[in-house]
Amino acid sequence: MSNSGAWGDAPPGVDLSENQNGDIIGSVVAIMVIGLASVILRLITRLMKTGPGLAMDDYVILFAAVRGNAISHDHRFVCFYRES
Repeated sequence: MSNSGAWGDAPPGVDLSENQNGDIIGSVVAIMVIGLASVILRLITRLMKTGPGLAMDDYVILFAAVRGNAISHDHRFVCFYRES
């Protein structure tokens, strides 16, 4: 594989053929943890306060968080680059 990208040659010291899966997966996991923590804290706060409890927007947020994490773990949506 050549060391040039879509915008020309890479800067000196940058190898575009280097595997970056660890960096990408690490950043995705960090964002997922932050998102799930915020949803969990929101639900705990809503359940602890006096009042009507959970509303429709809470259920939608919970559904979106669960569905988003399920899609991120579904390997049909993940593309892996393999050199031939």
